[in-house]
Amino acid sequence: MRTTDEGQVEISGVFDQQAARRIADAIADLEDDGELRVDLTQVREFLPVGVAALARTISGRTRGVRVVLAGLRSSQIQMLRYLGVDFPEPASQLQH
Repeated sequence: MRTTDEGQVEISGVFDQQAARRIADAIADLEDDGELRVDLTQVREFLPVGVAALARTISGRTRGVRVVLAGLRSSQIQMLRYLGVDFPEPASQLQH
């Protein structure tokens, strides 16, 4: 997992609580109207605890930060929806 530049995070391997925390930290570093692009295309395994932590992070945002997720599979999108994350169209773009 690495931050490529301000406003973009790339995660590979296993998506766990640590990966979700990295995203939360990157969101916290943004301006109120900033955008974070998260590349998950190289993640080979999504642990449910990581997806749940991501849902808490996204749902807990009250600022105008936009989060764009690339590489989520339909099962992760479905799990995030079950956990209360509302996906606008296209499904990978979130604003909170």
